[in-house]
Amino acid sequence: MKKLRVVLPAVMLLFSMLVLLASCGGGATIERGAWQGGVYTNESLGLTFTLPQGWDAASEAELAELAEITRDLLGESFADAWENETLESFTEMQAVNPNTGTNVNIVITRTHGRVPSLERLAREAADGLVEELEEVDLINITTPVVDSSATRIGANDWWGYSYEMDFFGMMTMYGHQFVRVANGASQVITITRTEASTMSVQDILAMFDTP
Repeated sequence: MKKLRVVLPAVMLLFSMLVLLASCGGGATIERGAWQGGVYTNESLGLTFTLPQGWDAASEAELAELAEITRDLLGESFADAWENETLESFTEMQAVNPNTGTNVNIVITRTHGRVPSLERLAREAADGLVEELEEVDLINITTPVVDSSATRIGANDWWGYSYEMDFFGMMTMYGHQFVRVANGASQVITITRTEASTMSVQDILAMFDTP
């Protein structure tokens, strides 16, 4: 289960960063959130997340390890952007059920350029996800379905899209990403479930609240 816990979130974080490379902002000032008593709070993002029983919250050391795995998966172009400071991205939060692989990630990225509308950002992100995965032989993804309306998460509206993905022929993953642009930064909440998951996306969304 340890391999599932590390590899699966890393792959989904990879997808979040690919999404954010296509979105843009500038001059972002995002304050880090914090865990206390099993509740993650981020005033800057306008949300809280209550850790379900049996789930684990990633430590700062685990988030740093996840970032390194993601950089290796993305390859030289991502590393160059990172080193040249044209891309500033970090995983703000990760919560995972180690028994089923269900996980929640929040990734924040600041790049430089245009800022599309919320719905357009989701549609471009979905298209970019498919385009990037066309070159990966062992990953098959369904055509993402963009939500028909925004979803309220915490104090803000996010726009989402869902997809299914066959991961190296070993498992099927069900992903739902919610995106928004605010304070000069692109933000993505990724919810990933496997066939072993017993919780729906709506069950997990119910764990979010306003600060």
